Amino acid sequence: MYTPKEEIIKVLKGEDIGYYPRPIPVFTPTVEMMRQRNAFFPAGNYEAAPMAELALAAHEIGRWHCIMIPWASTVEMEALGCEVLNRDDDIAGYPQFKKRAFEDANEVRFETDILTKRPFPAVMEATKIARKRIDEDYEGGIPIVSMTQGPFTIAGYTIGINEMFKHMIKDRERAKRVLDVISDLNIIYANEMLQHGGDVLLMSDPAAEGLTPKQFDQIVLPVYRKIAAGVSCPKMLHICGKTGKLLDLIPETGFDGFSFDYPAVDVSLVTTKLKGRIRTIGSVPTVTHLLEGSEEEVIRITTFMMESGVDLLSPSCGLPQYTPTVNVQAMAKAIEIYNERQYGVKPS
Repeated sequence: MYTPKEEIIKVLKGEDIGYYPRPIPVFTPTVEMMRQRNAFFPAGNYEAAPMAELALAAHEIGRWHCIMIPWASTVEMEALGCEVLNRDDDIAGYPQFKKRAFEDANEVRFETDILTKRPFPAVMEATKIARKRIDEDYEGGIPIVSMTQGPFTIAGYTIGINEMFKHMIKDRERAKRVLDVISDLNIIYANEMLQHGGDVLLMSDPAAEGLTPKQFDQIVLPVYRKIAAGVSCPKMLHICGKTGKLLDLIPETGFDGFSFDYPAVDVSLVTTKLKGRIRTIGSVPTVTHLLEGSEEEVIRITTFMMESGVDLLSPSCGLPQYTPTVNVQAMAKAIEIYNERQYGVKPS
């Protein structure tokens, strides 16, 4: 068998490894994991040591053969100057967006020292810590997924989501300018994470769900291609929600894999439209199955995804904080069962 790091890279390149890949690339920490690691929010979003501990929990507790850093959706926004709210008494509370950074799209910019702004340094140091642990304890074989928010989502929070959608309709040149600036930050940030030990990039752009195919094609696709060309590693794109209308365009992004949100978009539609054009990633429902379902239900839906032709498994979005560990582990268990049944490959 290949190492999990080799598996995810080969699969994203379109290679057949002869069995189902073990890495599950989309992760957010759960409360049970926090308690086992004695690492909690908000420190886990701003301090390198607890951030690294929680990231490693994906593999060491969840058995996902993959880890992801970071997971908060406000990292870039906060560094750009957006105000966020943290509650010290909420061990699982993510930073919440409070106020945009710029009043006008033409003001959007960042300085050359942007990566020194909180929380970027903690992300880099956590990645470095995790890389060292993986190299020492797992002979470097567990991949690190470096996560960034996508340019449309960052732009939306930075100048106001309603303002960004208005520009997409009434002032496209202004929208293009904002996205061009933000995409420069995406590239700089992603490459810095890779320099500190990341292996694969995941770009999550949930606000892009609200775009029409024409807007996506004419304004956002060129920006995605710019980011893809500027980051030299395997790349995955995640967009939440009802993305069926965008599927024909997704393979043109320059990314290697697309993570979709089931059941908001049907798995058969995804695999039919994307198979052979871009790798498909997903999609075990986070609430109905991972949070509220049984171990057997998680195994069943996970197996359904594999049988439906999905190339890599992941939850449909970030894990709810109170997801039971047994359900997190059930996804990995389902892969083991499937590999032994379908390929005669036993767990290692």
